[in-house]
Amino acid sequence: MESRNTAVTIFLIEKEILSLSRLLKFTPILEEKYRQDEAPEQSVHTVRLNYIGLIIYHAFLYSDYRMLRDVFFLDLFLHFGVMTPLAMLVHWLLWRNPKSAMREMYECLSLIILSLTIAAVVDLSNSLDRDIAQLTLVLVVLFGSTMQRISFRYLVPTCIVIEIIYIMSLSLLPGVPRDRFIGFSALVIGIVFFSLIASYTIEHGRRMGYLLRLREFMKNIELEKESLREPMTGLGNRRALDLSLHRILNNSASGVETTIGVILVDIDHFKLFNDTNGHQEGDRCLKVVASLIANGVQPNKCEVYRYGGEEFLILLENTSPCETSQVAQEIRTVVEAGEIPRDSDSRRLVTVSVGAAFGKIDATLTPTSIIASADSALYLAKSKGRNRVEMCGLEEERGDPLDFGIAV
Repeated sequence: MESRNTAVTIFLIEKEILSLSRLLKFTPILEEKYRQDEAPEQSVHTVRLNYIGLIIYHAFLYSDYRMLRDVFFLDLFLHFGVMTPLAMLVHWLLWRNPKSAMREMYECLSLIILSLTIAAVVDLSNSLDRDIAQLTLVLVVLFGSTMQRISFRYLVPTCIVIEIIYIMSLSLLPGVPRDRFIGFSALVIGIVFFSLIASYTIEHGRRMGYLLRLREFMKNIELEKESLREPMTGLGNRRALDLSLHRILNNSASGVETTIGVILVDIDHFKLFNDTNGHQEGDRCLKVVASLIANGVQPNKCEVYRYGGEEFLILLENTSPCETSQVAQEIRTVVEAGEIPRDSDSRRLVTVSVGAAFGKIDATLTPTSIIASADSALYLAKSKGRNRVEMCGLEEERGDPLDFGIAV
């Protein structure tokens, strides 16, 4: 169910559940997703059932031999010279996972050709039981409607064609009484009708089941996203950060060269801000700063997390010391430019101190150690007067923080 999940919403699924079309068709976006998700499983299902159907089809050679002995060699040829190669060709095409419409066409065409071979054998026979043997056509309809699970809209025209083949074939048999002709035709029409009802019911249930599974799947995705999001700011939480760091370690362990930059951001004098303005204003300040940081970085390059009370962590992957330093400077600048007043009576603004570190992940240098270096750089930035950036560069050997700081 991975494809086009961004276009399909829980609201759209709920709407479809409440108003599943009598025509067994979803809205275009959901219909496309349904076809894509169901196609691989349906192709495998059809191939497996076709093998079973082929075995049963060949088993009927015994009854054909007893009832239509005069055309038995023709029957053998049609079984093994026509239908078996055709079935193998269809199986090969289905294993290639064709589009849904093409798969349905292959299946329907196979049923029609099978019906024509049965009608041909019966019409060419002089057996007195040939009209009874012709009733095996109803098995073709039952196989297509209940075993192959052909879509209702494709099955309807296919059954109509098979019904026409049966009536025309029966009418060509000499000596069939009129009452017998009407009775047999009515019997086949009734079987086709009830088979179509069964097909409709099965497909309706299958589609409804798909909607319920998809809704559950989408809800689980939403819950997973919520579990990785910090409620107040909407940023990633510590669990999300741990998952990212675990993924980075796994990539490095598998031989993928990985460099990361870590930026720690701390709101200056936040405890004083809270004490002066109250916790509600403090929460508002956190939200605004979080929004400024999240909107001030490129989402395809940086991941932003709430790291602690008034601390935020920005994680950059496959980056460079220069890019890490640049992003850190941009974050400090964008928060200051946000002009968040520190209190109502002062022109002083909320600012942040930033500590950054960069390194290449290997056996001796882990993401945790880089975070620790960024924390040291942050401590240095705060000790040098706040509202500045300090960066620690880590390559093969650890060193003291390198002063990339800008004092303001």
